[in-house]
Amino acid sequence: MRTAVLLCLALALVFTSFAVADLAVDIQVAPVQIVLKAPTPWLTVHADIPYSAVQSRSVCVNGLDADRVFPDDRGDLVAKVDSDRIKALVAPPSAEITLTGLTTDGEPFNGSAVVRVK
Repeated sequence: MRTAVLLCLALALVFTSFAVADLAVDIQVAPVQIVLKAPTPWLTVHADIPYSAVQSRSVCVNGLDADRVFPDDRGDLVAKVDSDRIKALVAPPSAEITLTGLTTDGEPFNGSAVVRVK
């Protein structure tokens, strides 16, 4: 009995360690270069995850709540953040842009890309 309990605990720890890993998604960021002095309205992130599989209110870009979240023409996630909010967080010569959120099943996901900053 004790061996069975220890085995169950060990298996639970193994499966729990796999469950906490975020789902990695590929992202593309536009513009590919952030010009701090240029007037641009949005930083847009396209993600290779179906919009229908995402809790839209959970989507963040570099820790900022997305201003707009919607599906693209293929049904994948698009998130937009006011570029002035992002510009306040980045500096030359480059910055990592990270998209995070939760799936409708509650699974965390993330994706990152590096962009140039001028």
